[in-house]
Amino acid sequence: MIKQVCAICEKNNYTVLYPENFDIAKINSRIFSARRLPDRIHYRIVKCKNCNLVYSTPILEYAKIEKLYKKSFTSYDEHLENLQETYGYYLRELNKFRNSKLETRNNFQKPKIKNSKRFENLKFKNSNLFRISDLGFRISQPMTLLEIGCGNGFFLKEAYRQGFDVYGVEPGKSSVAKAKPVIRKKIIVDIFKPGQFEKNFFDVICCFQTFDHIPNPNTMLDESYKILKKDGLMLFFNHDAGAWQNKLLGEKSPII
Repeated sequence: MIKQVCAICEKNNYTVLYPENFDIAKINSRIFSARRLPDRIHYRIVKCKNCNLVYSTPILEYAKIEKLYKKSFTSYDEHLENLQETYGYYLRELNKFRNSKLETRNNFQKPKIKNSKRFENLKFKNSNLFRISDLGFRISQPMTLLEIGCGNGFFLKEAYRQGFDVYGVEPGKSSVAKAKPVIRKKIIVDIFKPGQFEKNFFDVICCFQTFDHIPNPNTMLDESYKILKKDGLMLFFNHDAGAWQNKLLGEKSPII
């Protein structure tokens, strides 16, 4: 087992919220699988006294975690339609925000026009044909999108439908096998790690209810920043330990 420090302040001063309640010898891939019915099995859950981050410590060695996730599976197929609709909605909202941001920035930039009469002075050549480059057009490329922990690719399918050039990373082999062929070929079957993608490559990086499963979150964020374009955006859905539902349910909350 590996002791973890707080990922935010890197302190090791915490209060124990819930003690671990499982036998390490009985840990298997099913426990590490994404599922909707919780089994109430968890590490020791602690709360940082300095910044209030809730996290687990100690945890299994990284190599063991990676091995277990690769054998994991998804068991929430009956919820896929709703999840796809929900995540797809927020992706559209993110795109609206991005377009609004770009429009605002462009409004404050002084236009650079080399030839204001470009369209008036076009000279047709070669049987009335002219080069597209004479018009100053640039054929737009689809925005690149990465989902970390993409499961069977249901969200990537929706993003693809919205016009994105999609990529995914998912360690669970059986989950990836369920993805549509056009999506499956764009998924790396592995844990997200440095060196999988070029720097400044993605317009959007998404991670849904997966960030709390990452044993080294700061390394993940550093790598995400490297492969994200300068004007890129990240869309993460994370559990809220401070939500009233979780406070009410305590250790019986599904997020524990």
